[in-house]
Amino acid sequence: MNDDLTLLREFVRNNSEVAFAALVARHVNLVYSVALRQVGDAHLAEEITQAVFIILARKADSLGDKTILPGWLCRTARYASANALTVQRRRQRREQEAFMQSILNEAEPMHEETWNQIAPLLDGAMEKLGQKDHDALVLRFFENKNFAEVGVALGASEDAAKMRVNRALEKLRNFFTRRGVSSTTAIIAGTISANSVQAAPVALAKSVTAVAIAKGAAAGGSTLTLMKGALKIMAWTKMKTAIVVSACVLFTAGTTTTLVVQHQITRREEKLIDQILHATKPIQLTVMQIEPYLKANGRNAPSLLSAFRATGDQTLLQEATDKYPDDPQVIFAAIHQTDAFDKERRQWLDAFKQSAPDNALANYLSALDYFKSGKTDHALQELAVAAGKSQFQDYSADFIRGNEEVFRNAGYSKAEAKLIAGGQLQLPQLVELKQLNRDIVDLAKADRQSGNEASAQSALQMDLALGKRFDQTPVESLLAQLVGIAIERNALNAMDSNSPYDNNGQTVKGQLAQLAQQEAALRKLIQQSGNLWPKMSPQDWITYNDHWTTSGEEAAAQWIVSKYGRK
Repeated sequence: MNDDLTLLREFVRNNSEVAFAALVARHVNLVYSVALRQVGDAHLAEEITQAVFIILARKADSLGDKTILPGWLCRTARYASANALTVQRRRQRREQEAFMQSILNEAEPMHEETWNQIAPLLDGAMEKLGQKDHDALVLRFFENKNFAEVGVALGASEDAAKMRVNRALEKLRNFFTRRGVSSTTAIIAGTISANSVQAAPVALAKSVTAVAIAKGAAAGGSTLTLMKGALKIMAWTKMKTAIVVSACVLFTAGTTTTLVVQHQITRREEKLIDQILHATKPIQLTVMQIEPYLKANGRNAPSLLSAFRATGDQTLLQEATDKYPDDPQVIFAAIHQTDAFDKERRQWLDAFKQSAPDNALANYLSALDYFKSGKTDHALQELAVAAGKSQFQDYSADFIRGNEEVFRNAGYSKAEAKLIAGGQLQLPQLVELKQLNRDIVDLAKADRQSGNEASAQSALQMDLALGKRFDQTPVESLLAQLVGIAIERNALNAMDSNSPYDNNGQTVKGQLAQLAQQEAALRKLIQQSGNLWPKMSPQDWITYNDHWTTSGEEAAAQWIVSKYGRK
């Protein structure tokens, strides 16, 4: 029996506060860090930590001898966090902002930048692992155990533990890559080890011990009831009341029967909307659910792509690439399912350029690939070609429309389908274009150091053009706008601040100030609209997404603020 369980058994047998305090002191940072990553709020993370150790005190006598306590605590912390997020409507916005920061921040070291990218994804990735893989990574990188210690805990040899950890790391890398975060297993391992566990507030361990023992000794009450009390989910009642009031206002003119039916539908929608807003993983359909949709559409390219995104079933993407290898949207999806240095990716990039000859995005992605492979001349050629094209299409509008259609076909309401479609919009190209921006700036700096100022200025002008491209994106997201501003700002920062920016007398310094104002306004709009989400009824979500798909996310956010902001 390991030392954790020895202490736990001592607590069970003798109600030993000393033994339980030792367990809390040993693992409080681990639990707090998992909770903090999940909810992004230090105060709520403390409440979740408290709840996890209350559950441990309650369940102490039921844990088996083979339990890996750090792994059990991680899983329980995620469960507790998911319950807490029932009242945190704005979690999705916080994750988006965390992701935003990771791709906007230029000055951070590699590991810190990588951590900013993977932190919002880490616990979701860990959750997908099998129990042994999960526990092996927790022990190795969260608890910083050596391979011999990991092997002892898992009942395996040191070599077997090392192999399991390496395989689990590769699974994490694949998970992150599919979500637009490209890195090596070595960097991921070092980043997680350095950042995954943060110090909990000093007083938390003491208060956790006292409250957990007191609550753990209390008789009666389910774990869920305990969680609800500990995590203060009374706020949910407020939102539910607001939505029911909205339903009553909408349907006052109807009969009593109509009101009851509509009320039931609204409650179903509000439950789904709540689930979507705080989801730790995307809502997915089954293959059986999407078959009627595929049949009705003749399994054409758009329907196969929408079905693939709604189910996550790779065979549907494979069918799309087999049947429609020249369709630009199919190719675009295939590019982002392929590793960065894969030969197959190069083939898909060339196919993308051929299938969408007017789309500059194809050339930009190709340029990035050439930079990564050290072919700078090829990259510059692609950038020059991109500069001559007027179109910049990332197919976001088609993504949203297709996802909405497939979920509607599966029986979801209009409000639910629209919210799912907008919430699951994938923008992996933003990370790639931000990397391209860095590559171009680095090239300009190298040219300048070698005395070739003309080449440096040419590269920076191409970088400025890339940043301005985001204004041409149909159905533009707020995140894309911020990335465009960041790219333009990075290019300008590499220039003489007093040099002219345009023919109207604007200087580089003046343009940087203007960009700062634009960014501040967008961030304020993001915060304002996110704060108002809990007030929105299902009909509001329909209107919001209609604004987004016709005029862009900024227009949708402005509509929310104009409707609710003055109330």
